[in-house]
Amino acid sequence: MNIEATIADIFREYDAKARALYPAYAGRPVPALTFYTKGTTAGLAKHSAWEVSINTYVAAQSLEVLHNTVSHEIAHMVDFALRMRSGHDRVWKAIHRSLGGNAKRTASNVTVQRGRAKNEYLYRNAAGAEFWVGPKYHAKMMKGIASGVKTKSGQIFLATDWTRQRRTIK
Repeated sequence: MNIEATIADIFREYDAKARALYPAYAGRPVPALTFYTKGTTAGLAKHSAWEVSINTYVAAQSLEVLHNTVSHEIAHMVDFALRMRSGHDRVWKAIHRSLGGNAKRTASNVTVQRGRAKNEYLYRNAAGAEFWVGPKYHAKMMKGIASGVKTKSGQIFLATDWTRQRRTIK
């Protein structure tokens, strides 16, 4: 099962629990569930769109974090259904605890991916020296804007020296 299917199952579980405990929330439609992979937040409750968004990168790191994140965001939706506002105050904390969460604002012990993955490209010159080139300079070399690159050690790598090897750096 992929991470999005796992999140959807856990989302349905907490949504059902919230509907059983809070009649004001039960009268509302099920929030839309969306996914994202960038940023530093584990999840978002979007009241105006009636939507819960979960960061799949963070969710994939720990089942405990995933459960707490989903219950955290549903607690925001329940709080909004009850009071037309939601923060991390004592009412929200009580709702989050009733759903099985830890009533904390943020996920702890989670490494969040900052930025995005970057590709590097391996060049090997006639002397056998190797050098990894970043995506912007590699693109310039492939378009003919730059004829090559000279390293600090004086090695020269031409566009024709590309080995067709690529690695991804996170």
